[in-house]
Amino acid sequence: MQITAKDTADFYNSLFFDEAGNLVEPEVSILIEHEGQQLIIPKAKVSAKMEFHKLILDFHRQLEKDGPLELSQAPESKPMESALIDFKRIEYRNNIYFVEQIGKEEFRVLNEERTKEISLKSPTAKGILRRFRDGNN
Repeated sequence: MQITAKDTADFYNSLFFDEAGNLVEPEVSILIEHEGQQLIIPKAKVSAKMEFHKLILDFHRQLEKDGPLELSQAPESKPMESALIDFKRIEYRNNIYFVEQIGKEEFRVLNEERTKEISLKSPTAKGILRRFRDGNN
């Protein structure tokens, strides 16, 4: 699996800005791993300008106020439909699409905004998958 700078920018923009371009403060779950240890912060309200230490400090204060949080009480993440094998950005007929390979021959084709899944039976999806398999972006 690979991620590009554009993927990162797109994720950031969709996370912190609404469709009108206004800043929003989403609620997210965060997993931090370091040297074999993990810290899970469920239901963290974040902003584009939030500093890392403030995120940790806010969670620490919440735990001091509310007591320990059982991980079984933490919001459950949505079960993964399938493990992602590959992910590519494909240009096809002057449009950008994203292809997720989630099985040996199982794919999802999404529009550039990743808001609409393209039917795999459509000629467009077939052309996009042909490019995906050929490795041509």
